[in-house]
Amino acid sequence: MIRYFLPIIVSVVFIADSLFVNFFANQSWFHQWILSPKLTLIVLLLATIYINPKKGIQYAFFFGLLYDIVYTDLLGVYMFGMPAICYIVSKLLKVLQTNVVIITILTIVGITLLEFYVYEINSMIGLTHMSMDRFLTYRLYPTLILNLVFVVLLAYPLRKQFEKVAYKLTD
Repeated sequence: MIRYFLPIIVSVVFIADSLFVNFFANQSWFHQWILSPKLTLIVLLLATIYINPKKGIQYAFFFGLLYDIVYTDLLGVYMFGMPAICYIVSKLLKVLQTNVVIITILTIVGITLLEFYVYEINSMIGLTHMSMDRFLTYRLYPTLILNLVFVVLLAYPLRKQFEKVAYKLTD
C-alpha cells in the first residue's frame, strides 16, 4: 500500500489544481491577475527532496505529460519542464541543507523557473503576445504569492508523510 501513496497524492493534487482554478481563481475579485496554482509541481518537488530524486523525476515526467495533455495545447512543455526543475532542485540540495526555509525557497525558485520556461516557449512559438512587464505583473508575482501560501501550508505535513514513505521503502 505504501508504494501507491505517492501516485495517489500526486493524482489528487493534479485534480485539485483544476478545481482551484475553476472555483477560486476565476472569481471576480481576481479578474485582473492570472493565478496559476502549481500544486502538482510543489508535491513533486517535495517528493524529489524527501523520498527519492529518481522517483520524483519519473513522476514529474509522467504528470508533466498528463499536464500537457489535459491543460495545454502544446505537448512536451511541462513534460520536459517539470522533470528538469525536479532534477535541478535535487542537484542544488546536494550543496544546501534540507530545512524548511531552504525547501520553501527552492520550491518557489522551481516554480519561477517553470513559469519563465513556459512563458518563453509560448512567446517563441507565438502562442502568447504578453510583454515581459505584463507577464511579471499579472502572472508571475500573483502566481508566486499563491504558491508560497500553498508551500507554507503543505510543506510540513507532506514532509512528515514523505519521510515515513521513504523510511518504509528503504526497509
